[in-house]
Amino acid sequence: MMKNLLVSAIVVNWDGKHYLVDCLGSLANLKTKHLLEIIVVDNGSKDGSVAYLTSQIPKFKKRKINLKIIENKKNLGFALANNQGFEKARGDLILFLNNDTKVSRDFLHPLVEALVKSSKIGAVQPKILYYDKLKFDSTGSFFTNTGVLFHRGHQQKDKGQFEKKGRIFSMKGACMLFKKNVLDKVGLFDEDFFAYFEETDLCHRVWLSGYEILYVPQSEIYHKVGGSTSKVGAPFIQYHSFKNRISTYQTNFELRTLLWLMPIHLTLCFAAAIAFLLIGKFKHFQAVLKGIFWPAVNFLKILQKRRYVQETIRKVPDRQYLPHVSRQVSPIYYWYLLVGGLEKYQDDK
Repeated sequence: MMKNLLVSAIVVNWDGKHYLVDCLGSLANLKTKHLLEIIVVDNGSKDGSVAYLTSQIPKFKKRKINLKIIENKKNLGFALANNQGFEKARGDLILFLNNDTKVSRDFLHPLVEALVKSSKIGAVQPKILYYDKLKFDSTGSFFTNTGVLFHRGHQQKDKGQFEKKGRIFSMKGACMLFKKNVLDKVGLFDEDFFAYFEETDLCHRVWLSGYEILYVPQSEIYHKVGGSTSKVGAPFIQYHSFKNRISTYQTNFELRTLLWLMPIHLTLCFAAAIAFLLIGKFKHFQAVLKGIFWPAVNFLKILQKRRYVQETIRKVPDRQYLPHVSRQVSPIYYWYLLVGGLEKYQDDK
């Protein structure tokens, strides 16, 4: 029989007061036997978020939920802010949740049940739908032999095609539940990433340490998508996405994997930059190039991280886990990923 556990929900907020009403309200109304604490890390909001959060503390106390607030003077990024929240967390399980999400009343129990069922499971992700509840945001991401992730089901209509539990390479940062002791072993988010691909870097380390990551469709949440990212601009996103993806692969993969992967992946990265240039998106072109060259400029820093991961965290070779969390995709997928329109790419595996 599963004992009652304490779940620490960490929510990073940046000028998202209008999102917090739904997010915190749905957490307050959870149907669960497990205990809950909520830690909101505010990244220098100017919209009255902290005042709103402070006003909610008595309401959550009545529900026997401890609401903690961490105030930063400026936006320190998604990665660092989540790490701050973790340092204050007392839970057996750690839930990372975006502020522009709303959870279903019974979403927690299936996740906890799947997570604690086996000592091999290190983390779990629910089915993540858009707010209209009709299309998928995420059912998990898979590795491809180009290094570009395959985001299964993204923007497709929910027709019941992804109702089976299964292993995934990476979760989406909008909602991830970890065992705390696993995070103690593999570390937290890389603070050099600021935002984007930081969850994949963390998930990769979970796999390297010998644990598995599961998609659990019996649990559902709803995501507005881009609540904070819409304010930073597409070039900013492209820069950090390309920078972080290259960096995490150079840090986490074995040398034998890198020897075949990096030539293919870097070729695709340069092709993406040229594609942006040809369609007249010069700022995107500059951002991608800047992202590609960041790991080269910061080679020594990446090398130091790599040594730690390979010598301390890695317990299994790439060939042991990678085939189980990889997918083959057709070339058209990469075009849809670059210009939008992934709903046109159908895959129900």
